[in-house]
Amino acid sequence: MSREIDEKLIEQFRNQMIAAINQNYETVEQFCWETGLSKATVSNIINNKKDFSISTLSKIAKALNKELVIKLK
Repeated sequence: MSREIDEKLIEQFRNQMIAAINQNYETVEQFCWETGLSKATVSNIINNKKDFSISTLSKIAKALNKELVIKLK
């Protein structure tokens, strides 16, 4: 997979995550507090500051009542 495709997938995930947080919580801080997720980790993902593990993505998806789907093409 090319770097460009990787970046598009990450951007798509970030946008979906931000939309779900905004729809269900007043602030990112509230989301983190109520779900027990680290504010630093969530902030880093939102601001595209570092790579993140599948387990972290899974925790975020679960906290947002979403299904994390990973597939090979």
